[in-house]
Amino acid sequence: MKFFSSLLIIFFFSSLCVVANAATGCLSSNTTYTYINPEGKLRNGVPSYYHRYESDRIASSNTYCQVNTGEGCYIYSTRDGYTSSPGTIVQYSLVNNCPIDDDINFIVVGIALIGFIYLKR
Repeated sequence: MKFFSSLLIIFFFSSLCVVANAATGCLSSNTTYTYINPEGKLRNGVPSYYHRYESDRIASSNTYCQVNTGEGCYIYSTRDGYTSSPGTIVQYSLVNNCPIDDDINFIVVGIALIGFIYLKR
């Protein structure tokens, strides 16, 4: 029974990562825009993002649950010639519904089940 409860706890916490629906982007150094179109290349070992069209970026005020990963990135623009600017890789959501909000029901059921198992002993 102890093995079953340990396995249940491990499964529960590993499923939290699967349910999260965050996307990855490059937050500009002036924090006005998050660039969402990866170039797919590493430049000097750092990922790069395109800025060719307005659809390649979203206003940072429209992103929610934005988590800074601490990793750098470059934003390459071909709109005003070929320029680059630094940024930071972030994980974000476009919906004001942080990943933990989706998992509250699972957390409550999991804790109740674990409590029931221990009380039954």
